[in-house]
Amino acid sequence: MEQSQLLVHCGSSKFTREELKVIPTPEGSATHQPMSHHGIVEALVEGLSFRHISVVREEYAVSKDGMKMFGVLDLETTFDGCRLSVGVRNSNDKSMRLTLTVGYRVLVCDNMAFHGDFTPATMSPLWGPWLRQRCSGAVGRRSRCPHVLFQFSQPGCE
Repeated sequence: MEQSQLLVHCGSSKFTREELKVIPTPEGSATHQPMSHHGIVEALVEGLSFRHISVVREEYAVSKDGMKMFGVLDLETTFDGCRLSVGVRNSNDKSMRLTLTVGYRVLVCDNMAFHGDFTPATMSPLWGPWLRQRCSGAVGRRSRCPHVLFQFSQPGCE
């Protein structure tokens, strides 16, 4: 049974992780540092791999202009026969922040629907240079707080 869903019906197109490499990233400014869609996915997968969690299925979609990216990743980690999934979305046109959600069932749609059991936080575009550290640190907290996969700003799991 599929645990995550990526719905694409508002003009976006599906891409593989490798195809995300060709999506251009716009120039940044002092207040907005766009992050490449491929770089975000690579940082997330790298953070998971540091904790010996691998991705078993992944899907991505990008808007026609290449500014918005949506994705779902099913993880090898299972609990009681259920597989955890991660949803991700990002925008390089300032229409939304980089956001992650995690759960047993994750829904990501290019119409902006975004749902999971736990949405830890949105990330500021200025976090771009530290994205790999943030993803790795967030995944690392899982060992101390097993009821969530990611934890950016929720207290109680120190």
